[in-house]
Amino acid sequence: MACSTVDDNDRQMLLDQSVDPTCVYTDPLVQCHELDELNVMYRSYQREYAGTSFRTTRFVEPNGRALADWDLIDGEGNAVVSGNS
Repeated sequence: MACSTVDDNDRQMLLDQSVDPTCVYTDPLVQCHELDELNVMYRSYQREYAGTSFRTTRFVEPNGRALADWDLIDGEGNAVVSGNS
C-alpha cells in the first residue's frame, strides 16, 4: 500500500501503478491534486506517524468516487484511530 511505504521512489512507483494521475484526494483535513501532491502528503504522514500503516475496513464507489473507511494500525497491529477518506 503506497501510503504505508516509507521509500519515496517505491511509494511513487506504487502510486503510478494504481492511481489515476489526475486523481483528487480529499479528507476532512487535506485535498491533493494529482500524484505528486499525494506522494508529498504520504511522505509527511510517514514522518509524523513512523511505524504505522492503514487497514481498509470498507470501500465503496458512489457516483464514480471512492470512499474508504480505515483504521490506523500501530507497530503491534492495534487499531489506534479510525477514519474515512
